Amino acid sequence: MDVRFTAGVTDWTLKDMPDPQGLYQTAIELYGLEDVPVMVPNIRDAVGVLMHPSEYTQKITGPVPVIVDVNLQLWTFGPDERRPYGSRVYQTGLRSMKLLPMTGAAKDLFTKPATKAAEGKGKRKADGPTGQASPGKKGAGQSKTA
Repeated sequence: MDVRFTAGVTDWTLKDMPDPQGLYQTAIELYGLEDVPVMVPNIRDAVGVLMHPSEYTQKITGPVPVIVDVNLQLWTFGPDERRPYGSRVYQTGLRSMKLLPMTGAAKDLFTKPATKAAEGKGKRKADGPTGQASPGKKGAGQSKTA
C-alpha cells in the first residue's frame, strides 16, 4: 500500500499509518478510530528532518548507521502463585533516532573494512613459542630482566 501523506508529519491519524497487514484497518472498522491522533515517532533523516513512517522504506534502503536515544526500564514484580521469587521485565523504548549521513568523510568512517584487531575479539595473539608468556605479561616467578 502506497501512502500519500500531504499534511504535516505532526498532524497524522491512525488512518494515515502504513498498514501492510491490515491490523490498524481492523481496529478502525471495529471501533471507528480513523481520526485518532497518533504521535509521530521522533525519527529524523541525515539532515535532521522529521520522517513520516510512510517515508521509511524510501529513505532507509539499506544498512544505515544511526544515533538512538532510548529509555531503559526495569519492572520488578513481587512473588505470586506462579512465580514464587517474583520476576523482572526489562523494557526498551525508543525516544529518538537520527540517521547519520553516508556521504563525504562520513562514508569512509562507516564503510572501512574491519581491522585485524577487531577480528581478534579481544584476545591477544601469542608472540612466542607455546608455553612462554607474552612480552606484556610475565608469568609467576619471572623477573623483568629474564
